[in-house]
Amino acid sequence: MSRKLYQAKEEIDRWMARRTGELFTPQDKIILYDLTNLYFEGEKRDSEKARFGRSKERRNDAKLMALGLVTDTMGFIRYSHIYEGNIRDSKTLKKTIKDMEERYPSEGHCPVIVIDAGIATEENLRMLREQKRDYVCVSLAKMKDRHIAEIEEKGRRLTDRRGNEIFAQWVEVEGYEDRFLYIKSKGKALKEQSMEEELSKRYEEGLESIKRGIERKGGIKRIEKVYERLGRLKERYPSVNRLYEVKIKEKDGIATEIKWKRVEGVKVPGAYFIRTTLKGEDEETIWKIYNTLREIEGTFRVLKSDLKMRPVFHQKDIYSEAHIYGSILAYMVVNTIRQKLKAKGIRDDWSNIVRRMNTQKLITREMKTRTGRTIYIKKCSKPIVRVREIYHALNYKECPFFQKKSVLPKRENRKDESLDTS
Repeated sequence: MSRKLYQAKEEIDRWMARRTGELFTPQDKIILYDLTNLYFEGEKRDSEKARFGRSKERRNDAKLMALGLVTDTMGFIRYSHIYEGNIRDSKTLKKTIKDMEERYPSEGHCPVIVIDAGIATEENLRMLREQKRDYVCVSLAKMKDRHIAEIEEKGRRLTDRRGNEIFAQWVEVEGYEDRFLYIKSKGKALKEQSMEEELSKRYEEGLESIKRGIERKGGIKRIEKVYERLGRLKERYPSVNRLYEVKIKEKDGIATEIKWKRVEGVKVPGAYFIRTTLKGEDEETIWKIYNTLREIEGTFRVLKSDLKMRPVFHQKDIYSEAHIYGSILAYMVVNTIRQKLKAKGIRDDWSNIVRRMNTQKLITREMKTRTGRTIYIKKCSKPIVRVREIYHALNYKECPFFQKKSVLPKRENRKDESLDTS
């Protein structure tokens, strides 16, 4: 069944795009594009797409496939494509733009494209500008002529959903055709500092381990091996490696000492640049447009965790791709339910909705009659208040049925007849 659905993917996708537009207000002014990868159980020897690559879940022991999605701001998937597991995210944007244009001709209107930093290379942004497409992304450009800490804070003060203060200021950067918006978030700064402290602790523990190997008898002292250990440590913690200056002393090819110190002032916590071609919008609008990217991150989270899309156990590509597409179809049903609930003020994620609905049970009673028949009586338990809220929001009955009764006749034991061969 899943293979038949996958073979009709183009027709199903077009129908779903049209149907979600009928059920909800069409969200075609902004589209979000991002990739994730899925890991496999098994060797996948004959696969053309399963490859070893950079796993976003750090599963470097398993082959991967990459899944690219385009969604609208309500999280409805408008386009999906499965790539090789070792493909770079930035190499997929051109094909996605071409496929989207063929499937949904713009007719003079091109939606704003919101992309993550890994896709926003200079080559891709140049391609979008040449096609006269507007975009919003995090900047990867090196601000050589300007230090973040020196930006004079005269911009706007905004507030996010949790009440955290956001500072936003337009910044003039020479040599670029687009605009840069400097963002500084206290909430993001606290989160980054917490993560940085934990990673720094692990990084220093790794340095201490290298140091003990140099100092103790029988430890790793050969300079090549010491640098190999340091290289693996840097590869494991790239985000905090830049915060440290490490020096190794050697004599006759033997490491004699390792020292390190923390370099302060490398980056301002919670600060980043948003890059865009939009000209007329203010700081708050651009910041809100960029934050719609969280919607596609939520899509990946539901697909992977709630709908159990990974790991994939199929060994042939056709079955793997059909499995992935089946998960996408299930997600469209899930997101339709969630959007209807959001319209009624219920904003729980899918796992909480499932947990809440599981409190209503089906109770089955079994009784034997004197004649040997079995009577089954099935009843639904009464839903709790929070379950009734969901039923009312979706205009469903609180119980699919009140009571059902079924009677099974007594089974007769029948002996298999055999042919008399004598």
